[in-house]
Amino acid sequence: RAVAAQVAAHNPDGVSDLLQRFDTAAASSATGNYEAAYCVIDSVLEAFQTTWTDIGEYEGTAPVSDCAAYGEYAPVSNVELHARISLDVCALEQLVGANDFPQARDVYTNGRNAANADGTKRTLAAMATKDSASPLWAKYVTYHGDARHLHHFISSALDGTEAKWANKLGARQQAVKKGARDLVLPLYVMHELDAALVKLADGNRDAATGAPHAWDEAYAFYTGLQLECPGGGKGGTPYGTAADRATDFGTLSFSRPDVHREISAAFKAGLAATIAGDLRAASAARDQIAKQLRIPYL
Repeated sequence: RAVAAQVAAHNPDGVSDLLQRFDTAAASSATGNYEAAYCVIDSVLEAFQTTWTDIGEYEGTAPVSDCAAYGEYAPVSNVELHARISLDVCALEQLVGANDFPQARDVYTNGRNAANADGTKRTLAAMATKDSASPLWAKYVTYHGDARHLHHFISSALDGTEAKWANKLGARQQAVKKGARDLVLPLYVMHELDAALVKLADGNRDAATGAPHAWDEAYAFYTGLQLECPGGGKGGTPYGTAADRATDFGTLSFSRPDVHREISAAFKAGLAATIAGDLRAASAARDQIAKQLRIPYL
């Protein structure tokens, strides 16, 4: 509480979350309190021109590896299995980087880490061939004249048998990496956002199956399970691309891409709207996410 006002000037959502956590009778045993406190403080160290070395940490505790959820978006449904698709993207990137295209093909086609609600494997191939009603998805289909254009592009690069890939190993590698991370996932984010709007228009606001859940799914595909790939690299998600470009162009604030601040705020506003049944506000949030999501790709 002693520094709440100063920290709130830089991370108001984070401070609000902490005050709620530690004002409850069960705060001392609540899950995630240490991690939340660590992440909120970590987010403002740069602003205060200090480091953990300067201020110290609790003895015997380790740094928190993923602070994305604290003070930002909090899903109301379980979407961890959805978020795990980022691990498949990471695996693809590492396998094609090692020129192991057969194993990369297996990950792409059969899946490895993510699952659907019925327990079957969620695969990037299935996502790439989704019959989506999303207006943005439809625009890409119309432009390419091919409902399976995402799959054909990635599959072609994995096979490498077409003449256009001859003596272009680097191009094949980049096509697979960028195809999964920067084509399939962003479009799937928009697919889920538009699915949420359809459910909201139908009056389905159930947290587990309705508009809020679809909105949560969109966020899961945007950020993935973790911000870094196992073994290194940015998390295999649109967020990872935003972080890469923000590093390149100097648009990081408190270790986060500036564009992520806008996207996160829109995701939070949209989730609240899906819960409240406010279709107009949810639609506005969807449009803001679509606008900001394009920026790292310009």
